[in-house]
Amino acid sequence: VLVSKNGVALLEANEVLENARPGVVVCRGGEATLRANKVHSGREEGVWVCEHGAATLVGNEVHNNAHAGVWASSRATMRLEDNWVHHGLGEGVVIEEDGSVGELRGNTIHHNRGPGVVVSSRGVAELAANDVHTNWGPGVAICLEGRARVRDNSIHHGLEAGVLISSSGAAASIEGNEIYANERPGVVILSNADPTGRANRIYD
Repeated sequence: VLVSKNGVALLEANEVLENARPGVVVCRGGEATLRANKVHSGREEGVWVCEHGAATLVGNEVHNNAHAGVWASSRATMRLEDNWVHHGLGEGVVIEEDGSVGELRGNTIHHNRGPGVVVSSRGVAELAANDVHTNWGPGVAICLEGRARVRDNSIHHGLEAGVLISSSGAAASIEGNEIYANERPGVVILSNADPTGRANRIYD
């Protein structure tokens, strides 16, 4: 499915599967609302929002895609609420590049072979009340001047750090999260990153 050149779409209760390219692309000023779809088993991303595209995803299941489950880049705007993003061969959700903004609320993101959520390359995101667990990379990775507010999430049972903030210019506010049972430290701060942590529970 392609929504582009200022097109507007509502996609509801569809199954999008086994595509050679991303299952859903929203780009070049396109706007889409995805509700209660299944997007899976593709050879690239499940949903890709890019080039000033805007997308709202509510109650979708995105799984078993070869690249990121949901990827926002090139000044995209994306809101994810109550989605299930799991068992991807890459990252769960990526927000990257200057001007890209993501809001993630109430999602379950698990069993992806990369990080659960990546905010990088000057992307900006807010993560609230998500359950991020059992990913092969960090639960949440903020790097390359990415900026994120991470609050009231449960981040657990990952094979790497719970939250990784890495590189000069990466900025994060880590507040009120429960971060536990990850194979590496709950929070890892590297390479001149300067986050703020407040009122978190971090334990084995």
